[in-house]
Amino acid sequence: MEAKDNHHRKSAFVTKKNLYYDRCFGELINKLSREYILGSVFIDCGSYIGEAIKYMPEDGVQIIAFEPISELASKIRSDYPNAAVYDYAISNINGNMAFIITKDLPKRSSLKSTKLHFDDMDIEERIVLVRTLDSLIPNNKRISFIKLDVEGAEYSALQGAVKIINRDNPIIVFEASPLTYNAFEISVLKIWNFFIGRQYKLFALGMDYNIPLSKTEFMKLYEARTEWNYVAMKSTTIFADLNG
Repeated sequence: MEAKDNHHRKSAFVTKKNLYYDRCFGELINKLSREYILGSVFIDCGSYIGEAIKYMPEDGVQIIAFEPISELASKIRSDYPNAAVYDYAISNINGNMAFIITKDLPKRSSLKSTKLHFDDMDIEERIVLVRTLDSLIPNNKRISFIKLDVEGAEYSALQGAVKIINRDNPIIVFEASPLTYNAFEISVLKIWNFFIGRQYKLFALGMDYNIPLSKTEFMKLYEARTEWNYVAMKSTTIFADLNG
């Protein structure tokens, strides 16, 4: 009984936190200056049902979404006809890979079996197309924003987008949790070093974007699992009104 109560409390916390992140994501998008986003491309990796797309600008911006579950990709196309939607998983290779679909909670589907996959889940394994962002995005497209919600494959996705990131310095919103990263045998320090080596600053989504996280702060939040959505950016001059 106590274990079940703990599970319910954790589920309630996660649900409340995800609603908070949803609101914070919209607020972050609204802060971006018109000059920064005009004529650029927003990329949504692990789009699910297009939850992030509803916050993205409707004019002056091209939206490209990637969702490997074809049924969900079709729904995104129907709901957001102005977005270009592709049935791809995003990683650091081009090819075909097995993809684990959790039918009960499709949002938790992943290229690996993670700690968010439970024995009583209805699971389907499906071969999907896997692509790198660098192989998909033409050089003449300026990428201003990338969202990575790929259930543990975030570091692989970053590796496959090095050319874009080095060229355009986009804002990157990404998930980081030991519940998914451990399945990919990825140390979160690789994420930290990837960004810091490119002079990026890291923030928890929704925090004060004037004050970046230190390495110690980032590691504590990650290990405690009190935060799992983060923002990486090089400069806050891209905001129209940082404090508004």
